[in-house]
Amino acid sequence: MMKDLQKLFSMVMFLLVAFTAVRAQEDITSQYLQNADLATQGSGWDYGDNGYSYTDWRTGADVPVIEFYFTWSPNAGVAIGSTLDFHFTQTITLPAGDYRIAVSAFYREGNGNGTNTKAYIFAGDKQQYVHALTATEQADIAGSSGKYTGGSDLLRAANAFSKGDFSNAFDFTIDAEQEVTLGFRGYIDTYCSWCILGPVKLYRYTLDDYLSDYRAKVAEANALTGKMGATEAQALSDAIVSESTFSLTSDVVSAISVLSNAITAARASMADYASLTEIFDEAEVMKAHVEDGAAIAAYEETVADVQSAYEAGTVTDFVGALAIVQDAVSVLVKKQTANNSDYTYAIVNPNVNGSDGWICEKPYGGNGPMLGGNMFEYWAGDLSNREAASFDYYQEISGLPNGYYTVSALMHNSLNGEGGSYTVFSPTAGVYASSGGDEVAALVNEDGVELKSYPTEPILVANGILRIGVKN
Repeated sequence: MMKDLQKLFSMVMFLLVAFTAVRAQEDITSQYLQNADLATQGSGWDYGDNGYSYTDWRTGADVPVIEFYFTWSPNAGVAIGSTLDFHFTQTITLPAGDYRIAVSAFYREGNGNGTNTKAYIFAGDKQQYVHALTATEQADIAGSSGKYTGGSDLLRAANAFSKGDFSNAFDFTIDAEQEVTLGFRGYIDTYCSWCILGPVKLYRYTLDDYLSDYRAKVAEANALTGKMGATEAQALSDAIVSESTFSLTSDVVSAISVLSNAITAARASMADYASLTEIFDEAEVMKAHVEDGAAIAAYEETVADVQSAYEAGTVTDFVGALAIVQDAVSVLVKKQTANNSDYTYAIVNPNVNGSDGWICEKPYGGNGPMLGGNMFEYWAGDLSNREAASFDYYQEISGLPNGYYTVSALMHNSLNGEGGSYTVFSPTAGVYASSGGDEVAALVNEDGVELKSYPTEPILVANGILRIGVKN
């Protein structure tokens, strides 16, 4: 039956495309921007008259720059009483595509506190604040540190820009050909606040910047050939699209996101399927120990229904399928006969006649085990000390045939005849069995001195190893 299930619902996906590689990133500055290198004073840019003062363009430096400020004052950092706006912009027409604007620039707030929420580069409706000078960087530009040589702040800024320092950039997307205003904007509202702007660059991205990531995701999806739900399988198949459908890099980013989500859902569905087949395997082992023909027939009918759904590719609710099969398996567990093969002989010293075969862990001390005859005793003299009553008396059995087992022990739990001892300590004493991370236990739920048998629920042994014991 399980071999048949393993044949069901295989899925192989492939993608055949032809794609012409182009340059990864294209510098289109000279194609669209005028005087982007600031080499010609006053040309190409709209910088208006908004009440601010600005230096003459430093066109003679290796990297031309322009500075925006209001005025200097001995009272550095004091509010100037009004907000002075400035801008430095161009309006151009760009075709649909993905772009990057890059500008060498910084903003100094007062005496250089490393914050900036006032000056930014922008393209269309997207913006990014430019680098804010820290006090240390201000010393570099002002000449105190000697990091940048030159006779003025502007010249030292130009030298910094030539080294690639204080670069600012962000990406933006144009969905259709349109006019786009870009550049630099801000305002000054304290003395000694100023901005310096260097050359502007404009780049256009190509699809190859992102296609390698998409292709890696496609390969990851193609490797998922195990069993999964029909819904997840269809979503995974639909998420793999031809590269010819991508016109913008944003299309690729979106496709990667959709495919990543489909892969996550597919992996989860495959894990659910693995859990389902594991239950099938466990039930097949247990069937050999069940004598109730009606229970077996009901179970097999359930499995057949689920199998048919897999064959038809209509299983979409793995949680529901798991619940149905687990209910059928639980019936088998309850129908498991009590007169199965007795493996008591596999226990070392099952009569507890001495300590052979058994290990006792009592991390907080306590009294016991006290061995005498075919039993052991463990007791605590102080009922207020719950930790002293903690013990685990156990052994591990290996080499067992895989299947379901129950473990029982003769036990009693008393309080020197005073009653109610099983409620004193929590958890109460009981016999337990554990295997493969699962555990079952039968607790002594009554007070008294009479020994009684306490059997556990069945537990599956799938690796031949079973730990049994009594603990409190």
